[in-house]
Amino acid sequence: MSSEIMSLEMDVFCLLLLIRILYQMYINREQNDHWNYFYHTIAWACVYLFMDAIWIMNVKRFLTFSKIQSGIFNSFYFCSLAMLVCSWYVYAQKTLHSAVLKDKKILVLTFEAYQNWWERRHHFYMEKEWMMFVTGVVPAISSVVRKVTTVGENVLIMSPVYNIFYNSILNNGRHVLSSDLVFDGKEYHIDFEDLERKLALSQTTLMIFCNPHNPIGKIWDKETLQKIGDLCAKHHVTVLSDEIHCDITNPQKEYIPFASVSKTNLENTIMCIAPTKAFNMAGMQTACIVVANEVLRHKVNRGINTDEVAEPNSFAICATKAAFNQSEDWLNELNQYIQNNKDYAISFIQKEMNDVYIVPTEATYLLWIDCHKVCMDSVELTSFIREQTGLYVSDGLEYGENGKAFIRMNVACPFERLKDGLNRFKEGIYLYQNK
Repeated sequence: MSSEIMSLEMDVFCLLLLIRILYQMYINREQNDHWNYFYHTIAWACVYLFMDAIWIMNVKRFLTFSKIQSGIFNSFYFCSLAMLVCSWYVYAQKTLHSAVLKDKKILVLTFEAYQNWWERRHHFYMEKEWMMFVTGVVPAISSVVRKVTTVGENVLIMSPVYNIFYNSILNNGRHVLSSDLVFDGKEYHIDFEDLERKLALSQTTLMIFCNPHNPIGKIWDKETLQKIGDLCAKHHVTVLSDEIHCDITNPQKEYIPFASVSKTNLENTIMCIAPTKAFNMAGMQTACIVVANEVLRHKVNRGINTDEVAEPNSFAICATKAAFNQSEDWLNELNQYIQNNKDYAISFIQKEMNDVYIVPTEATYLLWIDCHKVCMDSVELTSFIREQTGLYVSDGLEYGENGKAFIRMNVACPFERLKDGLNRFKEGIYLYQNK
């Protein structure tokens, strides 16, 4: 009886094992991960082996075996248990390794989307090895400030500039040092003597550069980028170039990546880029830091990982690839729509509002409006307009002391809403001047 049971039991076991192997071969038929397949199959075979041993131990209660037979079955039971534990441990390790490789592959595909986009649209080839995922440009800036500079050092900016730059500097115990852009009544230019004097200070170790510039909407030319890069390299100041607005430009206009103009710039630049501004998906929490210099890249990489802002979510990966790989036509249409809005706003203000002036803009969806003939305090003026008309516009003081007489207006909206906003703006200015 015992031999018949054992024979039947072994036949069943072999059949189940064969079925499992065939099933595993079927589900892995399109995969090339042979080692993962091997360990997976062995692991499941051991599961059946263990279950088989348990069944035999239960059968022993109803049969009579000699001491030798009992010893064999006990050995079989414990060996199968050991094989089960070991095989599942190996399988878990292989599965974890495969998951890590899969994540890396997904990131590589994301970096390829950045790479192809920048080469095709901005004529700048970036190696995938230079790229690091980060959850946003602002987290990247704050992390770089902490890692590349030390408390008490100067971080140089060119005011008026994006207000969050000030927060990233001051909140981390560094000093804001501004080389103010000079407004000549029509447009802005850089005071290079003042810039070099401040870069030469021993406590100045980082420059946060905005390219294109927010809020003035300026696309910096190649000669300017080269001159800034040479001065920063000369005085050992690292450049962090925030280029998040780079894809929102006037039609027929192209921005120039700061790192692209020379080897000097390339080796001394931390470039922050993202699809979030152009494709209106900041909530996806996706951005990229590009650093060609290996030593500098290591510092930045340690910084964003220490700050826990280096891990992507699934939506971030999918959205980034969809934006750069499938949405270029949409972006071109968007830029044309924004340009039409800008043209209308400029024409409206020139005809209807003689005391305000829009600074010429080449990029971003923002207008930088000089209101000094109306009021030198844009905080007061914007508050008055909001209270009287319900229109929300940004006061220029947010972007630096030299922006106090300016207002920033967002025109990335439906055309009908733009017309309504401009009429409210006109009404607000009129009421302020005649109060």
